[in-house]
Amino acid sequence: MLRCIMAQPLNFPLDHLRVYWQTLDNKVVHTFLCGDNGKMYEALEYQGRSQLFWDKLQEGNFSLLLSNLSLSDNQIYKCIVMKNETKFIVIHEELITLNVGASYRPSDPSDPEVNEVESGEEVTFTCSSSNGYPEPKVHWTDATHNGLPATSVTLHKNMGQYSVFSILKLNVTTDLNLSCSIENQLLQENITIRQFMVKVRNNGSLSIPDKQRHDLTQATISISCVVILVAFVGFAFWLYKRKPSSGFYNEGTLMRTSPPTPESTHTPPQRREKEKRKKKMKEKKGYYCLIAKIVIDVMSIQHEVLKFLIFL
Repeated sequence: MLRCIMAQPLNFPLDHLRVYWQTLDNKVVHTFLCGDNGKMYEALEYQGRSQLFWDKLQEGNFSLLLSNLSLSDNQIYKCIVMKNETKFIVIHEELITLNVGASYRPSDPSDPEVNEVESGEEVTFTCSSSNGYPEPKVHWTDATHNGLPATSVTLHKNMGQYSVFSILKLNVTTDLNLSCSIENQLLQENITIRQFMVKVRNNGSLSIPDKQRHDLTQATISISCVVILVAFVGFAFWLYKRKPSSGFYNEGTLMRTSPPTPESTHTPPQRREKEKRKKKMKEKKGYYCLIAKIVIDVMSIQHEVLKFLIFL
């Protein structure tokens, strides 16, 4: 509404009154001529969009209601009030500036965008809106409402309206909640256009499944090392026991050889060599059986430990 109000009410009838609303380039916006609307004088772009408050005229209120505003209505208007005293004289005149604004609206989804990043990673955030007026201000803020300087702000003007695109780049080391808002100072609006939630992945903040997987991996490595160590110790023990013993292992049992008989001393060399090879084969078989038994026992222990960790 364009305000035009006299300090005192009228002291004469409305049929002696003329009211003109026009632009500085003398385009007629609205007229009131001696009790009648002078629509024939109004410029085409204002016809059907303007009206006076007839019940307020006698009180000295000549304000104009202009509807269906567009950016082309951003102008300075003149309110001219005249009284008929044998001829029309100007009794009141005002200049009124009309500022028309257009709101900026989100052009992206309103739900917060969630990102999961590595600590120290550079992250690019974007924010945009269009069809607003006048030129906006872009604000990036974190959860504590601290302002963050935008890396870049790009403006485009089309048909009198602005489109804005802003970029913010950050090296993220902690979890963040960010928001991008666009301020329209004319309309006194500060609209949140986009929100972001950033989660940082690091060793101290593993998710529960990842932490369990991490623990299980460590346990598996540790137990595997134990298996290798036990196998090595078992082999060393077997070598130690083998030197003083005249026996051999058979299926995990230590077997003693009988003292040589008189007949054995007369055994042909080929037969003795064959019996010697058989003895060595039995010794190796006994060793392998012992090691296999140790490994199976340790693997069984490992399986039970893993089941316990998973249960936890």
